[in-house]
Amino acid sequence: MKKIAFVYWVMLAWGVPAMAELPEGKARHYVIGFDDTEVEVLAEDGGVDYLAVEDIGEPPLPILEDDGRGFVRVQTRDGGMVWLGRSYLQTDEQVEVPSCHDARLAKASDRTMASARGVGEACK
Repeated sequence: MKKIAFVYWVMLAWGVPAMAELPEGKARHYVIGFDDTEVEVLAEDGGVDYLAVEDIGEPPLPILEDDGRGFVRVQTRDGGMVWLGRSYLQTDEQVEVPSCHDARLAKASDRTMASARGVGEACK
């Protein structure tokens, strides 16, 4: 019973306000780590700069927006908003990994080849 009360309290304290900030139906993902000591940042003038991980904040950081060009928007520990390069981030997003056995190499729909140079490098 204590566990249920705790979960209920956590949902009220954190879950409801967090859901109110996001548009309905949008999944929420987090930055859970960094691949380097500096992260690529999209500057206001459209250029690229680098920011130390210490200046960004401690993960997990909620991803507020995705620009579709390889940058995600997060709030830094001092309250500022920055666009971080995805190639420097570890996120909790699920990645679709194709099966090696499903790669169609022949034009005929009933033919497949499981091993060919360049095919299956990102598959399981």
